[in-house]
Amino acid sequence: MIFYYSATGNSKWIAQKAAEAIGDEAVNILGKDPRSYSFSEKDTVGFVWPVFSCIAPETMIKFAGGIRPNGAYTFSICNYSNFCDLANECFARDAMIPIDSHFGLIMPDNTTVIGSKYDTEETTVERLRTAEERLSPILEKIKSREKGVFETEVRGPGNGEFSRTLPPSFWHYRSFTSRFYVEKDKCISCGLCEKNCPVQAIELRDGYPVWVKERCEVCSACINRCPKEAIEFGNVSQDAYRYTFEKYYKKI
Repeated sequence: MIFYYSATGNSKWIAQKAAEAIGDEAVNILGKDPRSYSFSEKDTVGFVWPVFSCIAPETMIKFAGGIRPNGAYTFSICNYSNFCDLANECFARDAMIPIDSHFGLIMPDNTTVIGSKYDTEETTVERLRTAEERLSPILEKIKSREKGVFETEVRGPGNGEFSRTLPPSFWHYRSFTSRFYVEKDKCISCGLCEKNCPVQAIELRDGYPVWVKERCEVCSACINRCPKEAIEFGNVSQDAYRYTFEKYYKKI
């Protein structure tokens, strides 16, 4: 079984490809209880997730920490826009779960809309154009249940320093929801932002989204998946393109 956390579709696609390769199922972890799953030595358990500030999302760490592999073959695939540092190793440590092999895949950035500069629409399409080819050797290793593999496309210059220092810096300075707001004249009260928020930081009140928690994971699902582009992030999101895997995969 392949468990995934996906804000804008990258991890979902990877998980579905992995599940297809081994004849298994891809499962979105949101709303799922990890204690409801049981495994044995004959099973494969995978975790697919985006890198946030050089570590795994807290939501994925907490979910994986509740899984008991019971001897199943385990793997993780992280995806990221520039580099991952020691995100995979930190994931296994923080979730306290044995992982037989770790992989990393470069995918389009979904945080351009909240101020990052790692991708353009052109580089986004190019990354998607080569994604399946780059994923293929990873899937072959998973099909063969190879153990002790630690492969990623760009680990980066930190040697663990970024995985250690960026998460607390992000939490203290960048995790606040106060910069999100809705343009009510565009909002159609569809509720997708509330539904897609992995940490339940959004509630619809009088038909409009309200950020009810001081902090969130800033996964960007709410702003990128809004069908009317009604959600903004300060002034950095204005005129910035919104990314979802489904939207841009159609362009390759």
